[in-house]
Amino acid sequence: MGHLNERLDEDLDRLRRKALAALNAVVKGRNFEQWLTIGEYIETGRRWAMEISRSNQPKGIRYNQALQVWFARNPHFERDIGKDERNDLMRVMENLPAIRHFLDGESPSRRHQLNHPTSVLRAWKRKEASIENEAHKHRLEQEREAALKADDGTALGVPIIPSKERADPLTKGEPFTLDPDDAPNFQAMRIRKVASREWGEELTRQLAKLYGLKLVDESAPKPRQRAKVAEQQEPAQ
Repeated sequence: MGHLNERLDEDLDRLRRKALAALNAVVKGRNFEQWLTIGEYIETGRRWAMEISRSNQPKGIRYNQALQVWFARNPHFERDIGKDERNDLMRVMENLPAIRHFLDGESPSRRHQLNHPTSVLRAWKRKEASIENEAHKHRLEQEREAALKADDGTALGVPIIPSKERADPLTKGEPFTLDPDDAPNFQAMRIRKVASREWGEELTRQLAKLYGLKLVDESAPKPRQRAKVAEQQEPAQ
């Protein structure tokens, strides 16, 4: 057990020295990976403060008091980093996998510009907000499309399937009347499959009446046919 603690202490000390070197580097220049090293070390301080204060989350009076003890032992990480910078760095560490995925999708020049926790966090949040906004628009469009209905009440996005339980009056040959005011709507109406010849004939008559057309009864015999029929019908002398 003693050897394990010594090894953990050695790892922590190695990380501390690495974080101090990174702190000196970011003070002089800008390197996001070095900021992550600093964030990794500060996270050990947060975990220590949570353990000492017996806190489930990094907040509360006892946690803050314990964290101040840790900063007193590591003054560079409080003195050389602003409170807002430190808070943004902790938010980055909390969302590091998602932020790394975001940075991987950026161009090399853009990644070079994003070299500070605050700028990285803001750019990532803007990207997430943009993605969520697009998803919200897509959901609204789907809801709008689902709400659109044809004149017969059928949702436009739903295929028309004949139902045995609910027969459509248009397919039963029932009489109907077209109003002239409905002509524009009728042009855009989706016509169901016609299962009745009588219905089709009635539709033809109503359209002819609506537009003032004269129907020709193709089933009626033509003049020559009428004469021939008349000859056949004359009684033999």
